[in-house]
Amino acid sequence: MAAQAQETALLLQELYALVEGQSVVAAAALVVHGVFLLLFVLALYFLAHNHARGQRVLLFAAILLAGFAIVQVALDVALAGLPATALRRILKEGMTRDVMSLMEAFASMYRMRQGTLATNNAIADGLLLYRCYLIWAGSRYERFIIAVPSILIIITAAIAYATIYRTWDIRIPFGLALFTNLILFGLIAFRIWYKRRQAGVYLKQNAQVQRRYTASLEILLESGLLYVAAVLIYLISMSSGKVVPPFNTFQNICWGSLAQLVNIVPTLILVRVALVKRAASDAAAEKEGGSVAEWKQMRSQGAQESV
Repeated sequence: MAAQAQETALLLQELYALVEGQSVVAAAALVVHGVFLLLFVLALYFLAHNHARGQRVLLFAAILLAGFAIVQVALDVALAGLPATALRRILKEGMTRDVMSLMEAFASMYRMRQGTLATNNAIADGLLLYRCYLIWAGSRYERFIIAVPSILIIITAAIAYATIYRTWDIRIPFGLALFTNLILFGLIAFRIWYKRRQAGVYLKQNAQVQRRYTASLEILLESGLLYVAAVLIYLISMSSGKVVPPFNTFQNICWGSLAQLVNIVPTLILVRVALVKRAASDAAAEKEGGSVAEWKQMRSQGAQESV
């Protein structure tokens, strides 16, 4: 009897720690999800009003990422509610079959959350790969450039899925995801830098073209650094090697935020690129409008002189 009471007390402690930890995860996910929703609305607006090549693919990808972001934040909230319900039932009714069912549901839902993040990360990397394909199109190294990151994305996803059901170190798939993104960001950044250099040689007088390449490079590097920093912080937080909840508070914040940051980074790139294009378009329209006004003024003065 004493042993059973001690076992129940330990279970209550674990459940309380689980409720506390998952509540932090859900809170972090909800906060960062709010930022994502704002960026998503902006991305939808800009993509819907832009009819350039590849915009339909980007629009579909943005909607797909939003779907994953919503599913993951819903799972985080549910994962906070299940152990809380189990804890209340134990305190009222003791250990029952319903409590065990709730904990089994928590374990299954947690694995679903891990699988969703793995799929989400693969799709986000696929969107980045698509941008890499667009910018390297026409190069003689195009096939090799696309093949290497594609293989890395597939390997990363496969290891991430395997880690869900095996006792592998969770840092392995996250490390591979980080390496894959560094490769993709590096390839895109190099190509932009190379094109900017070519523009500087052949279009020395066209500073606007060079500024456009510089802006694209800055957007890519700044957005890429956000993802790299988030994954590095999460890997550092997992230095203890613990792969099952409850985690410590810092790990919980990182875990809840990371699933949303996976979607924020590509969406942020879409929004910032659209803003740069709109600014360039407005500047060109303003310049063209000024030229037309000057031409009309000169014509009016000519007509007056002829009279």
